[in-house]
Amino acid sequence: MRYFLCLILLTLVLVTSGCVTSNHDVTPTQTITIVSTPVPTPTPEPTVTRPLPGIDPIIGSWDNGMVFDADGYINGDKNVTWKANDMLQYSYFVTVESRAVKDIKGGRSVDPTASSAEWIYNPYSDTIHIRDSTAGVRRILLLTVTATPVPAGT
Repeated sequence: MRYFLCLILLTLVLVTSGCVTSNHDVTPTQTITIVSTPVPTPTPEPTVTRPLPGIDPIIGSWDNGMVFDADGYINGDKNVTWKANDMLQYSYFVTVESRAVKDIKGGRSVDPTASSAEWIYNPYSDTIHIRDSTAGVRRILLLTVTATPVPAGT
């Protein structure tokens, strides 16, 4: 019986020794909810090409294929000319002329003709449009793009 008592005492010591722990403060688990709100993307200001002093702002390339040259011609064609309207700022006259043509075989001649249109430059949007029209034409900005090859194996 002495052995039995020692065995029970030893069992109790072993069981209670594994239960002894230091008292830790348990913090409750915090749940953080992140609400994803769209970050506002700032709208960039439009890039406006300001005309250089002493140079007409209409000079340059436009989206409709017209290239206003500094010498008063359009696309280098001597029959298509432009001239600033002295009576109104940012107003330009574009004149298209055709020369007289003689048809020797038919025995007739076609008289020379000329037609003109007034183009208005808008300095705030850097566009041009024909007077009484809302369809604007934007300037073509010449950009130099350098292409770099993709490394092999990528």
